[in-house]
Amino acid sequence: MSKRQPNQCERCGAKDTSLIGSWFNTEMICGDCRQREEKHPHSNIAKMVERAHCLKGNMNFAGIGLSPDNYLIELKGDGDRWFHRLAATADYLHDIGAGVELRCLAIGESVEFVLDSIPARATRCW
Repeated sequence: MSKRQPNQCERCGAKDTSLIGSWFNTEMICGDCRQREEKHPHSNIAKMVERAHCLKGNMNFAGIGLSPDNYLIELKGDGDRWFHRLAATADYLHDIGAGVELRCLAIGESVEFVLDSIPARATRCW
């Protein structure tokens, strides 16, 4: 979004919500987007880089950036436990033959599929 309304999330567009700055870029985001951001496998890297810039006096660091088409891929382990594997783009999942259409997923939605005979799921993060 190029022009944000007061109290409107720049990532998902939620209105009348409290906002906080993203670790990845300069967007002001809502609590739901922050929760999804915390699950991103690079969130710790984004935080460390941000902190390093602040310690050097750069309080206007633009962030490490965030791909607009990221999916959190999880593989199913024992029982009902899911464990994190990687963040991927829809193109990557298509290239490895996941056989699922991800571009139609809304932010936060998941789809389950089989990857190399292992149950897996992809969740759209952004």
